[in-house]
Amino acid sequence: MDRLRSLLRWVLPGGLIAAVVTFLLAAPGAPDRVDLVTTLVERYAPIAFGAAGVLAVAFHRSRVLTLVLAIGLAELAVRFELLPPGAAPLLGGGMAVLLGIGAWGRDRGVTSSLGLAQIVGGAGAVMGLVAAARLRPDLVAAFDTMGDPPSWGESVTGFPDPVSACALAGLVGVGLAVYRRRGPAERAAFWSLAMVVAAAHPGLDALAASLLRMAAALTLGLAVLETSYAMAYRDELTGLPARRSLMRDLEALSGTYTLAMVDVDHFKKFNDRHGHDVGDQVLRLVASRLGRAPGGGRAYRYGGEEFTLLYRGVGRNEAAAHLEALRASVASARFSLRGWTRPVRKGAGKGRRGERKAAAPAGGKARKSKKLSVTVSIGVADSADGAEVVPEAVLAKADKALYRAKRAGRDRVSR
Repeated sequence: MDRLRSLLRWVLPGGLIAAVVTFLLAAPGAPDRVDLVTTLVERYAPIAFGAAGVLAVAFHRSRVLTLVLAIGLAELAVRFELLPPGAAPLLGGGMAVLLGIGAWGRDRGVTSSLGLAQIVGGAGAVMGLVAAARLRPDLVAAFDTMGDPPSWGESVTGFPDPVSACALAGLVGVGLAVYRRRGPAERAAFWSLAMVVAAAHPGLDALAASLLRMAAALTLGLAVLETSYAMAYRDELTGLPARRSLMRDLEALSGTYTLAMVDVDHFKKFNDRHGHDVGDQVLRLVASRLGRAPGGGRAYRYGGEEFTLLYRGVGRNEAAAHLEALRASVASARFSLRGWTRPVRKGAGKGRRGERKAAAPAGGKARKSKKLSVTVSIGVADSADGAEVVPEAVLAKADKALYRAKRAGRDRVSR
């Protein structure tokens, strides 16, 4: 189920939009399809670009606004014939690099200094591309000329090698951003890059290229809504579904199911001793183990240091065996507390930096990182007490079982 959700997050909405555009352009000779594409581009393209921009402004997504504005300026340059003939490949290659770089940016407020710098930088990059195309005919020719005979890359992609190189650089940038952040905006940048590069293909006419750029901007705009949804239903620190997701899923439960409440033992003492940064590291460690819970359990961040696991179609006794293995997995995990001990008292860090340096060994090497571990207590309850039992009641029973595990000494599963 989690793999299916991950696949759907990849495909929707960018992959679906790309598939629809590909379908519309697959038979360019069909009169009805040509009329539809013409109507979409001439009537609805300004609406698509405008809506994407408004969403980015409304939700303070300067990075998305920058990329939408860049694609919009590229579209205007083509429509108003500001580019010389044959400059579409140069524009596509440059836009691919810009999207690859933009995927690594961070969203700022659109009126903040950093946000304005992003927006101005993106617009300036597109205008620079247009100026280069007008002033450097040799550069346009380099991006528009296929080898004779075509190279292996040109034979496979249908693009001149410089365009392919720019597209590859952009894909590497976007791919690394997706791998590192795994957010909707990064996935949208991937699909937008693919459509912007496709718009530069020599075999496409201007109408088809405009439709692809319109779809690229629309994909970025929808990513704003997807990001807002993810912020509401997914915990930013751990990456697990948030409490709101749990409440939504509880409403749809029926039949046999088990709920488990999980709490990190002595978390407050751990947090006070080592600092909030290390505390966050602990929560991510526990969340990573819970996210791979044996037996098909689905993990949620309930709040603070508490988590919830849901087992559908599984009774309490069967789930308890899986949860015992999960508890042991967390207890055996180790992570490093790097550097010197962080002071608990606020403001003490600056004053102690010099002490740390002075206390370091003569060779200048800091002592080895300290290995730490944590344990969790788990309370389990299921829906076996009767058909009238509601999920909220089962959750409350699991919470009571959690407190029994705490009173019994922690680091254990209680039913």
